[in-house]
Amino acid sequence: MVASGGYDAFMSIKKLLLPVDFSPGSGMATQVAADMAARLGAEVDVLHVWDPKRRDPREQWTELSTNLPGEQGVDEFVTGHVVTLLREVVARLRAVGLQARGRFEPGDPATTIVAFATTGGYSAIVMGTFGRTAIKEALIGSCAERVVRTSPIPIMVVPTQPDKRGVPEVGGRWIADEGPLQE
Repeated sequence: MVASGGYDAFMSIKKLLLPVDFSPGSGMATQVAADMAARLGAEVDVLHVWDPKRRDPREQWTELSTNLPGEQGVDEFVTGHVVTLLREVVARLRAVGLQARGRFEPGDPATTIVAFATTGGYSAIVMGTFGRTAIKEALIGSCAERVVRTSPIPIMVVPTQPDKRGVPEVGGRWIADEGPLQE
């Protein structure tokens, strides 16, 4: 997270927005947000945004059964499923002594998250990533990447798992406090 003001700006975080999609990435982000909120005395608002243009909820939630209701019942089914999942996340946060509440909104996820961040008085956003492949990312885009590009407030993006492929080994030495640099 990069913010002007350094330590003081970080310590002034009092209200976190936690967008969740109920993936492993948002599970990791929930853990990070809970830790931050506990340390800083901040409250956490959990937000799930479902794009109603995605008519098949299995595109978003792979754990759903294949026995979905007909077209007329999809919205009610999704609403019931999301409300149940949101209540579980909020209950876990409250169980560790945090102030938390949940909200479900229809719309484009990235646009809606940034709108909430802009108008809701939030100090920061903590969100996870799906961990998609580069090809899928190029084709469908990344909600987290869109939020990072457009949010007016600081964001912490939490990866599902750190990907160390392609990260070079660090072979240098620390710079000495005095004397010439060593190679």
